[in-house]
Amino acid sequence: WLDRAIRRLDDVWGPEGLVSFASLQEKFALASSEFLHYLQLKNSLAQHKALTPGVMRASLINELQCTLKDTRGTISKIYAFLLRAKSPNRDGTREAWERELGIPLLEEEWEEAMASTLSSDTDLWSRLVQFKIVNRIYWTPAKLAVAKLVSSDKCWRCGSENGTLLHMIWGCAELRSFWASICKLLKDLVGLDVGIKPLAYVLGVGIRDLKLSKWEANFLKQALTTTKRVILRHWRQSEAPTYQEWFLAMAETAAHEQVILKLRNRLHIFGQRIVCFSLTLMLYI
Repeated sequence: WLDRAIRRLDDVWGPEGLVSFASLQEKFALASSEFLHYLQLKNSLAQHKALTPGVMRASLINELQCTLKDTRGTISKIYAFLLRAKSPNRDGTREAWERELGIPLLEEEWEEAMASTLSSDTDLWSRLVQFKIVNRIYWTPAKLAVAKLVSSDKCWRCGSENGTLLHMIWGCAELRSFWASICKLLKDLVGLDVGIKPLAYVLGVGIRDLKLSKWEANFLKQALTTTKRVILRHWRQSEAPTYQEWFLAMAETAAHEQVILKLRNRLHIFGQRIVCFSLTLMLYI
């Protein structure tokens, strides 16, 4: 079927569901011997109740592929395509966070949470971690249970509470002492005094309102992202992370920052940031 240019589901799907074999023969010149494969496909699709008759909307990737049929002007075509593309709807993600937080998120708070995925760190991996958290991509016990992939929705760490994303990153009783140490440190060093609230520590909301210097704000974002990275290392484990593990991860982050800033010819900025990290060493180790 690939040789006949049948590559996607929307090639065989129409307003009334799966198109007839006769229509496929006419459009793609399929041989009559392919009728058995057609019946197999029909039986397989019938088991997917989510599929409903109607014209399928092509994904952004498929639309992009259609615009790149030749190699001339590839970069300009991709750029123009991205400018035309609409931002995905995040209302469902926002509502899920509101349910777990138990409070409505103001528009400016949600915008700040989304912006935190772009400014959480110089390291792209750390930005990806924050992106996955804000967009709720990580699989949790609660999410797996809803998908019928596990029988229990209880937290892998404490084993007693519903393992939602907020619980796994913030609310678990086994994480309280770990988060308490981080919160105290950040309050002493950069004045992050927003109470014990997940809005700031998990979603990065409220950091804009703090009167911090640029390098203090960068240190704060790196510290919070590193905290969540350390928690993710123990995602399916019963033991909680430790403050010592976080400190070593911060040292790794500092070394990585030094390399990146050196490559960007901005090594002088690293000298400013390392002062804050050195204070951490003197006060807490």
